[in-house]
Amino acid sequence: MDANSFDIKPETNREPKLRHGLLLLAVVSLLLIFVFSFAQYYWGLWGMVVTQLGIAAVTLLFALIFKTGIKSVFPMERVRVRHVPGALMMWGGAYLVSIGASLFIMMLFPGMLDRSAEINDYFAQGGVLFQIAAVAVLPGICEEMMHRGFILSGSSRISRTWVRVLYMGALFGAFHIDAYRFLATAILGMGLSYIMIRTKNIVLPMLLHFINNLISVLISSAGAEAPDAAAAAEAISAGQGFMLAGLGVIPIVIGWALLRDPSGKIRVLPLTAALTAGIFMFSAGMVSAVLSTTVYEAERTYSAAGYAGYVGTFDIPAANPAYAYSLEYHAEHHYGEVRILGPDGEEVIPPIQSLSFAISGRVALEPGEHRFILTLTPRDGNDAPETVKFNLRIAFF
Repeated sequence: MDANSFDIKPETNREPKLRHGLLLLAVVSLLLIFVFSFAQYYWGLWGMVVTQLGIAAVTLLFALIFKTGIKSVFPMERVRVRHVPGALMMWGGAYLVSIGASLFIMMLFPGMLDRSAEINDYFAQGGVLFQIAAVAVLPGICEEMMHRGFILSGSSRISRTWVRVLYMGALFGAFHIDAYRFLATAILGMGLSYIMIRTKNIVLPMLLHFINNLISVLISSAGAEAPDAAAAAEAISAGQGFMLAGLGVIPIVIGWALLRDPSGKIRVLPLTAALTAGIFMFSAGMVSAVLSTTVYEAERTYSAAGYAGYVGTFDIPAANPAYAYSLEYHAEHHYGEVRILGPDGEEVIPPIQSLSFAISGRVALEPGEHRFILTLTPRDGNDAPETVKFNLRIAFF
């Protein structure tokens, strides 16, 4: 008696098509927006668990609907030792470049600081082990099944590896539905996709995705509070972002060399261009960091009771279209309104009024004397004695 008499169908090795991967991304994105987002809002990290399991379930459903081979779409085998150094180098380089990109985005768009604080607060729910399970283990498995599994298999008809890697990175960035984090997640997605293409083993991207998220969980649970936006903005410069990104190029090139197909030719031009770009970014970052100059810095505490008004002045030595500023105010019973005026009395930063705020950004300033005016207004008529905190920093890079 043979296997054919039982009508057992052998597993097919059929791969999904490009449009199937795009359809999966569209369906999961709609679920993230209209279903899973509510689960995360009402159930906290349990909603994250539901989200990740939902992503895995939809991915498996697509694999069944389009009759793809489970083993060929989600290839899992014992990790080969020779793949480990290259995979670690590729991921480590992508990790450094993604951090550099995040710092650069934070400098250009200070709203990312608040967004990052919201994410950290959300992930800080529950015990550390539960955080690791919900934020590191499940995304490492479920998101990799979707991206490095089904979607990457569907992109096999893209003949050029670098185009395929860019394509996968763009989809992984879009999948997170966060404009601030698009570039950083796209870079990570490109690194993991290259590892998957070369090793043909989804275990490695899963492990590295897990490690990537685990680092964030451990940092968040270390007990240190996230800095205020203004304080964080003071520590961020374009130089730091460029230095990290440039430094990350080196392990990426090493990872590429270790993971590449040994039978293929080494293309000297792209390799030289990548190393040159990395050296240039690192050098530009160092120069920017060295040349960064604080033009004015004030950290004041004022007694708010019976307050009449405070005015400070600072001089701008030369015109520059890219001064960086950070402004912070904290109080409990007095609204603070801050105005910054140029030499001709014009508003150089829109007036801000709140009980507490921390903002940063870029502004063009003309040479000459500038003034900042801090006006305090009692909350609900409560003019109780209170010490308010006010910080202002202006620098150029």
